[in-house]
Amino acid sequence: MALTDDDIETIRLYERYDRGELTEREARNALGNEIIDGLAEEAAAFREATKRDTAELLVDGEALQKSSESECPDQNHSESG
Repeated sequence: MALTDDDIETIRLYERYDRGELTEREARNALGNEIIDGLAEEAAAFREATKRDTAELLVDGEALQKSSESECPDQNHSESG
């Protein structure tokens, strides 16, 4: 999905706000509350993701498989016998 000129301008304005070159009031007047709030949430989520322990992210879903096994015990090990 390609960015439009409007998308690029929105990003530029938000980056200026994020760097402190625009006040929050100026940014909200230029972009609107919904855009500022949405971009702020995305930026916060991105910052959190960069702090994540990437050692758990293994190739071919191995980490997902290991976590699923610990959450759902193997049904082949039933107590009946």
